[in-house]
Order: sequence, then structure tokens, then C-alpha cells
Amino acid sequence: MLFLKANTAVDVLIGPFVDDTDGKTAETGLTISQADIRLSKNGQNMAQKNDATAAVHDELGYYNCELDATDTNTEGNLTLLVHESGALPVRHEYQVLSEAAWDSMFAAKDTGYMNINVNTVNETAQTANDNGADINAILLDTAEIANLNDVSTSDLNTACDTVTVTSMAANVMNASALATDAVTEIQSGLATPTNITAGTIATVTNAVTTDSASRTASQADVSSLATSTELSTHDGKLDTVDGIVDTILVDTADMQPRVAAIEVDTGTTLDGKIDTIDGIVDSILTDTAAILVDTNELQTDGITALITELNNLSAANVNAEIVDALATDTYAEPGDEAPGATISLSDKINYIYKFLRNKIETTQTRIHVYNDAGDNKDHSSIIADNGTTTFTRGEFGAGDA
Repeated sequence: MLFLKANTAVDVLIGPFVDDTDGKTAETGLTISQADIRLSKNGQNMAQKNDATAAVHDELGYYNCELDATDTNTEGNLTLLVHESGALPVRHEYQVLSEAAWDSMFAAKDTGYMNINVNTVNETAQTANDNGADINAILLDTAEIANLNDVSTSDLNTACDTVTVTSMAANVMNASALATDAVTEIQSGLATPTNITAGTIATVTNAVTTDSASRTASQADVSSLATSTELSTHDGKLDTVDGIVDTILVDTADMQPRVAAIEVDTGTTLDGKIDTIDGIVDSILTDTAAILVDTNELQTDGITALITELNNLSAANVNAEIVDALATDTYAEPGDEAPGATISLSDKINYIYKFLRNKIETTQTRIHVYNDAGDNKDHSSIIADNGTTTFTRGEFGAGDA
């Protein structure tokens, strides 16, 4: 089982994906989309992973799968499953750790030690309060240390009469003995400083002196800060900002009536334009209605009449129309060129008439059509014999073609 850091994006290698037939051949070309990668958080319903990236093949049937912070947002067990067509199912189990726990175990550390917090000592819950009764109770109470700051060397010499260094250390370490009247208790309980050395007294004095010097330095820093140039500079900047804000308020008050006037003018102009547009639309609607009426009349009268005429058109009527057209067309003998495919109906009929009316001469290799006068071959066609009983006549062209 692999450990993952909660609420953190991570790439995991999933697989191997092997062929579902032989159970060993690596499947390297699968398309594993977001919807194919299913996640179950602490045994809950499976759902597709939140990260939209498809898994990409690395090698040997293993695929790189990207998970985002939403995929790892639940501490505890995380199950990843993929069932892709053509490959055996793949399942992976992960343990999602809290960010602090993961960092404690896996974050880079120079010393190699894990970061831990003690919750209980000797079955006693710890509150981690600086002034509490937990592990910190073995340390000097900061409030009692403050009382010792006022103890002078003469007080210690007077107080240390018969106590030993060991008993004095025990009393100092006892937080209950260090009340606000701690100095009085030491003075009344000690006779002669038999085992107190000058070095011990000097050590205590130096500690008290150092602490007092530190507080004095802090007080000097505070006094210096109160009169510092930086504070004066900040105060001047605040004054400048205040002046700018006042100016903005004045400008805003001046702009309000101007904006109101603009709104009135703009409203009037827009109202006029809207009226104009409304009139144009009305005109368009009127014209459209008229067009629809005309169109309806055209459909009713013109198209209906045309349909009626077409329905009444018969073969006899067509023939009559053709006869009338030919009757009004004077016959003109076609020239000696080949009849064209796109000539008029009248010309085509004239060609047919010429072929039926004029002299035609047939030889072993040619068919000739003469002109109206009968003295010139206007059109000719080649006759080909294939050596059996089949003859082929070619297309008519100019004479002797």
C-alpha cells in the first residue's frame, strides 16, 4: 500500500495492464480516459476521478495516472480501479495521510528525525499550555521568574543561611513555592549559607541581570519607535491619503448632478431614436403585408391560370403550334456542312426535308446527297464493308467527305 498526501495533486503509476486472453501480454495502446479511472474513498461509492487528464502509457503496460487535490481530499483508504476492454482489471490501494503526518514521515529533513507531538505522558493528557500542569510544569513558571527579577545579591546573601545547594535548587524548581512572597519564604527558612558558593550566587545574579537588561532594551526600542522618523513619515502619508480622499469626495459630489443631466439628455435622445425605429418597423410591416397580398393574388390568378392552360395542352395543340411555326418560316436550303446538333428546330426540319426531297446517289463507298439544283454533292457519308455481310454508314459531312 502506498501513502498519499491529503489535498495534494500527485502522479501515480498504475498497472500492469495485460491481455485478458493470455494474461501476460502487456497492453501498451489502451485509451484510458478520465471516466475509466474509478475511485472509492473509504469504501464509499465509486466515481470517476476529478482530474480530467487521461492516463498515458509509460512502458511494459504501466500507465501514468494524474490525481488532483480533490481526488485526495479524504483521509483514509483510497481504492483506484480500472476495467478497460481487452485487458484484465487493475486495482490499487492507497492510504491518504493528513498533510502534517505525511510531511512528518516523508518531507526532507537534515537530521533524519520525524516531527512528533506528545499527547499523553504517564497516561495523562497534555494540554501544551506554557503555564499548565503538563510536561511544562517541570520548567520554571514565567510569572514566578518575573518575581525573581527583583531579587538582589544582598537579598540572596541574607536569605541563604543554612540551606544546601540541593535544597535550594529543589525549592526553585517547585512552582508552588515561588509565589509572590517567594523571597520572604527563602529569607525566613534559611540560616547560614554553608554550601552556597560565590559562583552559584553569581550565576543567579547574571541570569537576573541579563533578563532585566533585555527588558530595558525592549523598552528603549519602544521609546525609539514612538519618536522614529518612520512613524513621522507614515503619519505624513496618512495625512496625504486623507487629503486625496477629501478631494475625491468633492469631485464625486460635483459629478452627481452632471451624471443626472447626462441621463436626462441621453434618455430624450434614445427615446427619439426608438420612435424613429418604431416607425421604420411599422413601414416594413405594412410593405410586407402588401407584398403578401400581391403574392397571394399572383398565386391565385397567374399561377392558377397557367396551370389550367398546361392541363388543357394536348398533342393536337402541340402539333398545331409546330405547324403554325413552320408555316411562318420560309424554307431555306441548308448549306453543305454537316448538320449541327444545336441548330434550331426549323433548321433541323429543313435538313430532314432536304434528305427526303433531294437527289441521293449511292456508290460502293459513298452516299451523296445533292443540293436542291441537283448539280452538286452537298453531303456525303462513307460506307464501310467489314468483309462479311455487314455494312457501316458513317456520319454525313460535307460533300465527298
